[in-house]
Amino acid sequence: MSEEIKTIGTTSGASDAETGSDENIHTETKEIRVDLTEPEYTERFQTAEYYIKKKVVNAVQVTETGLEAGDYAHLDVTYDEEHQQYMITTWVMRGEGESREAAIEDMRPVVPGEWIVTNPLQQPGDRANNYPVPDETFKKRYEATDEPGRYRAKGKARIIKNPTGKKVVIQAPWGGDQNGDEECYFCAVCDDATLETISKTNRYILSANDFATYELVAGAAETPEQENEKFGEAVIAKAESE
Repeated sequence: MSEEIKTIGTTSGASDAETGSDENIHTETKEIRVDLTEPEYTERFQTAEYYIKKKVVNAVQVTETGLEAGDYAHLDVTYDEEHQQYMITTWVMRGEGESREAAIEDMRPVVPGEWIVTNPLQQPGDRANNYPVPDETFKKRYEATDEPGRYRAKGKARIIKNPTGKKVVIQAPWGGDQNGDEECYFCAVCDDATLETISKTNRYILSANDFATYELVAGAAETPEQENEKFGEAVIAKAESE
């Protein structure tokens, strides 16, 4: 189900433009690889608490003209010369106080028609959290407000706290790796308004600042902390035996 691996959060020798020239950037760490589609996680999600994403976010729909003009550079979009495609880097904030730092969560292609969503900052001075959402998905999960460029989220999911107590990496549903720290959350999207259908594949990591955009649904199932700890211990034990 999982294995301990070594990953690099930022590429060695990357330019300031690629890393954002932040003073405190996540670099090298050991992580456990987790598969959120496996049966044990499906079972956990089925009894996890329900959440609705209700915060208001900024969003802009990507156009080919805008990409060519560099209109989304401030949203961490750059052109990858090697692969000849536009890429967006998603940054998250981790830690508290003096140890709080920006970390690369993932990098993925961004294409015309998609929306770039920017979550509200969790704390003053945080680096912005920008990520792409396909047009069809965006229209299902967000609704316009009276303010131009501002949208109210309405996504639904079952969410559990990372039970391993370790840094983790998963194969993201949109392709490529996504990583999270010890304080991240695992999310399984609910596909209908009743919150009863859990997606088998649309499961991913939420950073602490992503999780802050969700609100607990009244009457949701409760998952005791001790159950989470036992599950995490089982994940680690399996990783160590493989």
